[in-house]
Amino acid sequence: MESGYKRFLSYFYTYTENIKGENCGFVRMEIRNEKCKCVVVINQKEKIPPLI
Repeated sequence: MESGYKRFLSYFYTYTENIKGENCGFVRMEIRNEKCKCVVVINQKEKIPPLI
């Protein structure tokens, strides 16, 4: 019997000049009984410059 519960977790990292830095957050997706829940957590220590 399938439990009807699935979870996907992925972490965000900072990058400076294509070098991977510190962990700065995560996203968690949960699917249970045909309902989807998305949680995004971003820990920002300094202002992030806009992408050009």
